[in-house]
Amino acid sequence: MSLDGDRSIKGPPVDLNLEASSNPATEGRGPQREGWERFPWEKFSGFVVNEGSKRTGWTWEHGFDVRRHDGSSHWHLVNEHGIDDPTGKRPAKRAKISVAERLLADVTKPPEQAFVNRLIQSFNPVYFQQLLVDWITHDNISFRKVESPYFRRLMEYTNPTYAPFLPSHPTLRKWLVDEFNRHKGIVTKLLLSSPGLIHLSFDGWTSNNHKSLLGVVVHFLGPTGKLRQFTIRLPQQDSHGGVDIAEEVAQILAG
Repeated sequence: MSLDGDRSIKGPPVDLNLEASSNPATEGRGPQREGWERFPWEKFSGFVVNEGSKRTGWTWEHGFDVRRHDGSSHWHLVNEHGIDDPTGKRPAKRAKISVAERLLADVTKPPEQAFVNRLIQSFNPVYFQQLLVDWITHDNISFRKVESPYFRRLMEYTNPTYAPFLPSHPTLRKWLVDEFNRHKGIVTKLLLSSPGLIHLSFDGWTSNNHKSLLGVVVHFLGPTGKLRQFTIRLPQQDSHGGVDIAEEVAQILAG
């Protein structure tokens, strides 16, 4: 069995006799790993699922990532509790608060241990990523807002499980580009199924970071007669002159 916490811990000898999950994508990811319902929690009082786990090595196909929640973080006052080193040699870091600590739960008691584990395992990082991307897109939020310490403190206060999955702004940008590319084929199929004419509109402007952009939007009626519209390209270009716009739109249609 694999255990993870503030230090290496050997648990009591237990024959888990658990088969590895048939889905490699869920292996070694703590809360998302399959098979937790067969884990012998009654033999591991004070342990919970490691909510911050991102382990992906092959060894985690043969174990479960848990951590001991027994207040052991007091061993490192500077790193874990933000208490300054009086010598000034080690700057304090903000304390890391687990789900159990936030809920004031005593995980040595089976009912509270089970509740904390259910809460940790109920978090779906893929769905969280989708919700975050939707918010950024629809409310026109700056990518860098996700790096705001105030935003991160708010999210971590809501549920400490979120902390390891909050992206940097380059990662968020990649998520959005991936999402755009994923929907290209879907939009193409919708355009092919349109019973009427397809219209294009475009507009050029300069962003706050001084980039010259051209937005190209497609408008059409869907199979049920509902008006649909999608942004199909947002290229950066040197000029907003008519000739430049025409050339860009022609390339989009040709592609």
